[in-house]
Amino acid sequence: MGWFSSACSFVSSVCSTIASVVSTVAPAVSSFVANVAPKIIAVVGKGVSALNPVLAVVQTLVSIYEVIKPDEKIDEIGDRAIQAADVKDIKMHDFEDFDEYMEELRNFELDPDKSARIDTLTKQLTGMAIVTSGLADKLDTDINTLGDIWLLPASNPEYFNADRLSAILDKTTDVASVIKYFDSSLTPASALKVESEIVSAEKSLYPEKSESEIFKQLDDAQEKLKDIGSKIEQ
Repeated sequence: MGWFSSACSFVSSVCSTIASVVSTVAPAVSSFVANVAPKIIAVVGKGVSALNPVLAVVQTLVSIYEVIKPDEKIDEIGDRAIQAADVKDIKMHDFEDFDEYMEELRNFELDPDKSARIDTLTKQLTGMAIVTSGLADKLDTDINTLGDIWLLPASNPEYFNADRLSAILDKTTDVASVIKYFDSSLTPASALKVESEIVSAEKSLYPEKSESEIFKQLDDAQEKLKDIGSKIEQ
């Protein structure tokens, strides 16, 4: 998948360590942290606050789809998931219904001392993995394919806001192709199909916007991804 697939080598060891820590929460969570998270961090950079713009988009989007409640925080969900798996053996993959799992997390009492010992990035990535899994269930796709959608707000959070991503997800028939479209790695025929869906999504948000303006914004979004990719690959 273009440069996204190779941009994560310098952070992969960090994410692999976190993945092993959270492996008890669920295999899907560990897989997300090991395979998707390094690509996101490669784009946003390292640091405690680096993920915040992406987390803001993720939190709003999954709230739109009612995966979580509007006042719930992703890092706290991650914290609860880690402690609940460790203390009470509450694991996501043991629940057939995601909403039932979330209710168990909400009812779990956090230990402040244990919370203090879990680093922020581990909480953030675990929480991201959990809410992505819940959204994947609603959209009938898998967590890692859907997880790559967060690369878009990671590269351009102003353009790829929650409302725009929600509109795109409502219109698209193939989440993976949306990522490949903006990564400029689709065949021309496939790109035209996906582009049509994205234009339709944009018109649902802004009916007054002209197609020429929409295409200009799409070109700008693709160029920004290319610029980020070239800097990471240097």
